[in-house]
Amino acid sequence: MDAPAVVTDRGNTGDRCRMLLSAPLPCEVQTVEQIVNLHVERLPEGVYLATSDDVPGLVAQGRTLSETLEIARDVSRRLLDASAPSC
Repeated sequence: MDAPAVVTDRGNTGDRCRMLLSAPLPCEVQTVEQIVNLHVERLPEGVYLATSDDVPGLVAQGRTLSETLEIARDVSRRLLDASAPSC
């Protein structure tokens, strides 16, 4: 089970979060863990938007902060899996 994302900084433009990802390495039995820094902000429309400089292409939007973090975790895994070398 993944550790929950932790809000580490609150500001006027949004929150900074850290999220721990666990994903199997391709062609190996091991699992690698990586901490991803997120920038989460609440948009005027009332939804949350998460982006990350650590994972290029990561954009996640949800109705609640929890939903947004769950989507961000899933998208991060998929992006990191897609960029991993294949066997």
